[in-house]
Amino acid sequence: MDNVKKDYFLLGTIVLADPIGRLVIYHLPLTLGGQQFCSVILWSLISLLCLQQLQETNQMEIWRVERPRLMSILWTVVGFFALYYWLVTIARYIPTTENETRIDTVYASLSGLSKLGYILWASLLGPIVEEVIYRGWVMKRFEKWSRYGLSCLWSAFLFALGHMHGFRPLEMLPYFGMGLIFAFLFQKTKKIYAPMILHIVWNTLVTIANL
Repeated sequence: MDNVKKDYFLLGTIVLADPIGRLVIYHLPLTLGGQQFCSVILWSLISLLCLQQLQETNQMEIWRVERPRLMSILWTVVGFFALYYWLVTIARYIPTTENETRIDTVYASLSGLSKLGYILWASLLGPIVEEVIYRGWVMKRFEKWSRYGLSCLWSAFLFALGHMHGFRPLEMLPYFGMGLIFAFLFQKTKKIYAPMILHIVWNTLVTIANL
């Protein structure tokens, strides 16, 4: 399979994994924790496929470790405040989403090591997986669109789509804004670390606030 076909195969997988994955996983005779574990495995495998293709196409420079640049740090700080302002503003119109409701339901149903694992996924591993897919793979593989900002919009749209439960398009707005901020950071710094760190910090703060 050539790289173009792989691009569209992976793109189709990313778009369809959520609705089809939920349709299958949520009908399995599993607890909420078991369903969530299956979802974690699914998205982790997709992120590994994305990494594999980036490796095959020599686009792993986004992972190159360099001395932190002052501008990258400043952009990350600006991104944090932009994220805070956006979510506080949009919360006036969309106080909660079905995605947040489900997260709260799953969290309340878990205990012990299962709850600890879920906290680890929500605050650390989940953001890493999502940044690999939506910024690392989507924005690198569709880099030719970056001149017009379309790669940022495409990345943000797919990110929001992945967080929508049911047909509730308005509930995509908070996540679309988040995706745009992460995408802007990625485009400005040319590395995956700035959006990934911001994503981890934000999710960790939200997770701690909900404990």
